[in-house]
Amino acid sequence: MANLEIDNVVKRYGSTLAVDGVSLKVESGTFTVILGPSGSGKTTLLRCVAGFEKPDSGTISIDGNPVTDLPPRERDLAMVFQSYALFPLMTIHDNIAFPLKVRNAPKAEIDKRVNEVADLLLIKHLLEKRPNQLSGGEQQRAALGRAIVRQPNALLMDEPLTSLDAPLRAQLRAELKRIRRETQMTAIYVTHDQAEAMGLADMIAVMGGGKLMQYGKPLDIYTNPKNSFVAGFVGNPPTNVLTVAFSASAGGGSLKIGTTSIPLDAATSNLLRDKVGDGSEVLVGIRPEDIQTSMSKRSDSDLEIIAESVEPLGSSIVVTALVEERVFRLVLPPDRSLGPGTHLWLSWEAAKMHFFERKTGDIVA
Repeated sequence: MANLEIDNVVKRYGSTLAVDGVSLKVESGTFTVILGPSGSGKTTLLRCVAGFEKPDSGTISIDGNPVTDLPPRERDLAMVFQSYALFPLMTIHDNIAFPLKVRNAPKAEIDKRVNEVADLLLIKHLLEKRPNQLSGGEQQRAALGRAIVRQPNALLMDEPLTSLDAPLRAQLRAELKRIRRETQMTAIYVTHDQAEAMGLADMIAVMGGGKLMQYGKPLDIYTNPKNSFVAGFVGNPPTNVLTVAFSASAGGGSLKIGTTSIPLDAATSNLLRDKVGDGSEVLVGIRPEDIQTSMSKRSDSDLEIIAESVEPLGSSIVVTALVEERVFRLVLPPDRSLGPGTHLWLSWEAAKMHFFERKTGDIVA
């Protein structure tokens, strides 16, 4: 397995800047997930790594050796696509064996490696079948087997589970974790699905608008977002981000949300005053699960909302409201009984808030 390094990669399509100066390092044996919404540049970046697209500038290296100008076949990387791309007239055995056959590997070695991979993927009983005789999940396992059978430098995966139903996606996520643990392969996995990212990744690269917004361990990304984009994207539901008015006072300060004033301690108030200035607007982020709710007002600092929609999810209830014309969500226990139009009063600990600069969206450190 190999170390991969992406250094200041830029890729344009005409006037569209798809990848904007992205740099990140993927250490050998690391499972890295590139996470972002549609149009964020994540697939374009992966295709640049694979060699299917050539960057306009920047470099890509494998184990310290530049490969930016090399064709895909000389990078020794394997790719798994959203579409399974299996050869329909070949058996699963021959599909998996194909990369070894084109390298003229001995038949005994081919059979040995195919059987090892089939054991790993739990599809040994399917080797003599053809792709149209398999379910979607079984076909995706076969496609994965074809990718890893030749033991490439790294495995690249472009939303490989998107076309599967939710239970099967969850099952294959668990399978991928097991396979990754047993093979210790270096992998880059592209997805817009946060459950996949949080569940699979050793490291997550969050992309937005072609830029790398944050790169780190899943829990760090979740608990310490570096900007309002990451806060508002990562999490299910994501962090609520509101524009509020900050004002300082002797011994403290306050945040104004509509007609509600939320008090701040002196340390937080002094930090905001130094960073954004007294009387300025600031973005504040509050995770839905950090919010306490009441059916009646308990304090002048409680924020009143009216439930617009209520989504029972079995293990929880997600309530959506509008606060200052922005979508605001909170998570309640499944036994709470309420419907659209219900008035709720909200509060949260000051330490649970994240503050971001109004213009740049960067965290207020």
